[in-house]
Amino acid sequence: MALSPKQQLLMALHCMGNGSQYHEISDMHGILKATVCRVLKRVVNSVVDVMFQHIVKWPENMDNIVFEFMRKGGFPSVAGCADGTLININAPYVNEAAFVDRHGKHSINSLMVCGPDHSFYFVSARWPGSVHDSRVIKNSTLFREFENGWRPFNEAVVLGWYFNL
Repeated sequence: MALSPKQQLLMALHCMGNGSQYHEISDMHGILKATVCRVLKRVVNSVVDVMFQHIVKWPENMDNIVFEFMRKGGFPSVAGCADGTLININAPYVNEAAFVDRHGKHSINSLMVCGPDHSFYFVSARWPGSVHDSRVIKNSTLFREFENGWRPFNEAVVLGWYFNL
């Protein structure tokens, strides 16, 4: 019997939410371990390839964004706020040492830019935890676009990039 899209999503969220092994999820839901693997891959790929592309993007109309940043913090010409965070992961088998961060934990270093309503405009989670934030920023597609003159609106700035890169 095939799993409905809702069942697949719920099973994938269950798996990702508690970090269970495939065989535990398989036993709990009465499905094969291979099915758990396929469903999890399908759901994650859908989130990354479809949902992420529609949710994480610069808004069409930036007028309200500029107004809200000015109202909240008194900053003119702000297009977004950038920050980085370390996302803990299980130790990978390949290049394990590169993923050890300054706290001695295994992680991925991610960069995010968000708006005044906390919606995400840009996310990059491509670097191991040992990589410094400035390197993550310098190597991001958003940084390259800003360096090449692109802006979501004229004279736009991203807060959090003040330091000398």
